Amino acid sequence: MEGRRALGTVLGILLGCGLPSGCGDESPTQPSDENGPGDPTGADTTAPAAVSDLALRRVDQWAATVAWTAPGDDGAVGTATGYDVRHSLAAITDASWDTAIRVRAAPNPQAAGSTDSLSFQIPSTDITFYVSLKTVDDAGNWSDLSNVLAVTSPDVLPPGQVQDLAVVSRTTTSVSLTWTAPGDNLGAGRASAYDLRYSTTALSETTWDDAVPVSGLPLPRPAGATETFEVTGLTAGTFYYFALRVADEVPRWSGLSNVLYTPTVPLPRPPETILVPAGAFTMGDGVSTCGEDQRSVTLTRDVDLGRYEVTNQEYLEAVWWAYSNGYVAATATSVIDNLDGSTVEILDLDDPEGQSEIAFHEGIFYLRDAGWGINGDHPVKEVSWYGAAAYCDWLSLIEGRPRAYDHSTWVCNGGDPYGAAGYRLPTEAEWEYAGQFDDERAFPWGNESPDDERANYRLAVGWTTVVGSYPGGPSILGELPHDLAGNVMEWCNDWQTCLLGNSPKTDPPGPAGGTKRVARGGSLSAGGTYLRVADRAGFYEPERTSHTIGFRIVRTR
Repeated sequence: MEGRRALGTVLGILLGCGLPSGCGDESPTQPSDENGPGDPTGADTTAPAAVSDLALRRVDQWAATVAWTAPGDDGAVGTATGYDVRHSLAAITDASWDTAIRVRAAPNPQAAGSTDSLSFQIPSTDITFYVSLKTVDDAGNWSDLSNVLAVTSPDVLPPGQVQDLAVVSRTTTSVSLTWTAPGDNLGAGRASAYDLRYSTTALSETTWDDAVPVSGLPLPRPAGATETFEVTGLTAGTFYYFALRVADEVPRWSGLSNVLYTPTVPLPRPPETILVPAGAFTMGDGVSTCGEDQRSVTLTRDVDLGRYEVTNQEYLEAVWWAYSNGYVAATATSVIDNLDGSTVEILDLDDPEGQSEIAFHEGIFYLRDAGWGINGDHPVKEVSWYGAAAYCDWLSLIEGRPRAYDHSTWVCNGGDPYGAAGYRLPTEAEWEYAGQFDDERAFPWGNESPDDERANYRLAVGWTTVVGSYPGGPSILGELPHDLAGNVMEWCNDWQTCLLGNSPKTDPPGPAGGTKRVARGGSLSAGGTYLRVADRAGFYEPERTSHTIGFRIVRTR
């Protein structure tokens, strides 16, 4: 009998079970009464004592080692026959014992009072699981449940790597970012910290330490949640690289996120201006289109007039600033006014001929090649009269000045443009006065007929030219504003009427209403006679956009 029992024990050890009942996934059979199959006489009814000192010796990313004092066969005497060691992610109780996972290859018990131990594969990393055991004797008597040991496995996996760092919005000094919380262990749980950095040079693993760390970051949210954060203190009109890393509680850091490259919004500056002093002149020259009438005009206020036509780059920066402040709405095809309830188009981005040199995509305005290269220093085009007036108001808002235009009526300063404190479009009288200052010349450069050295006209170049390429003529101002003739026509403040009459006027505001606005100066496609300072042939609906119409600004001193 003893020989057969010993042989069964040896076979159990060889099969990795450690129990006299043999190996398998099932737990050793527990008897339904006090008499075990090893003792048919019923003489042995005393079960081994319950282990009370089950303890953790070691745990790493692969395995745990536990140890305990052998309880003996009968209570704490002798040598028991086998152990049943189990683990579970839930606390183990008598009621949940059967659902716990049995550890294979438990050791054979040693004599009572000896130390037994077992190493086994852990269920996962960075979790808490529970271990307990029972002891059986040769009569099949089972002990009560041992003390239940809680084991926390080490965290060896880094947090997930952020892959969707993106821009929500931008201002002149900030960028709002968003990303998905990656969790703790490669997409589960909750990480412990973020490290977000930025740089004006390329950002990578090798340049990470040189980047600027962002302070005040929030604690990570659970995996899958959306995170947002605004990075402040940036410089206007600057491109930045952004990236982040995620840490767990160890801390163990994730790899670098996707690197985001994005600009802040530029802070526009007013175009360069030239002083045009108050004075009197004769408006009209008797021969130009709609300039046949001649009248004496007195201008009582000094003004600062744009030395050049507003450029693509200047308008781009201003409309981007307006967009970031909610003053306009934009799509890939159009920019729409958003002040005072206005919804007029101010910039056409998809002219059928593809003439706009400004484009918009995902919150960014940029220069595009319309067939003649990237021309930031050419005059802006495809801008409506509303868009020209709106630009003036944006400059006023930036400098804290009152807006000149009410965008619900588009009346300038209540009908008195000369008294406006903010930027505006020049009146016809101001524009013509500056163009012939101060000797009532026929053309901005004098009385000589136009040629290709004096103006960009009659499609001699085929496209607009850099502003300032055709200087105005010499005067007591030093030099008149540039490109008043040719390049692009220039929106003026006035509603259009052809003949102005001969009555003397002081600070004439133009008609109180109409259907078309005046554009002065001729364009790149105009003939020579349209370059005359007094010519008034250009008049268009205020919503009209064209690659031949631009503008310049003015402000009353």
